[in-house]
Amino acid sequence: MLGLLAWDEGNYDAAIANFRKAGELARAAGDRKLEGSSLNNLSLVYDEQGDYDTSLEQYRQVLALYRDVDFRAASATRSATSAASTCCSASFARLSLTTSRRSGSASSWNPGPR
Repeated sequence: MLGLLAWDEGNYDAAIANFRKAGELARAAGDRKLEGSSLNNLSLVYDEQGDYDTSLEQYRQVLALYRDVDFRAASATRSATSAASTCCSASFARLSLTTSRRSGSASSWNPGPR
């Protein structure tokens, strides 16, 4: 959560530090899904900064992590579809909010029904 807040505020260094820490804690707890989620968020921050090589490396780690977990094919497909949908939804919401803030209409921003 702290990583997301820092990222939203444009504090990329804090976002990176928090996503790394979340990944380490998830790994220590044996929660591979949360570890992958943390790495995925980390890759999104690097992508937003324009550090595409580091972002791609993080995405590769996420892919390797999920492959290592050995999800069933149906589960992996649902997870990948859900992750892509979540990523796109989050990116769109973030873009919409940023645009609203720039135009001064952030207080009236409404993402609509889910």
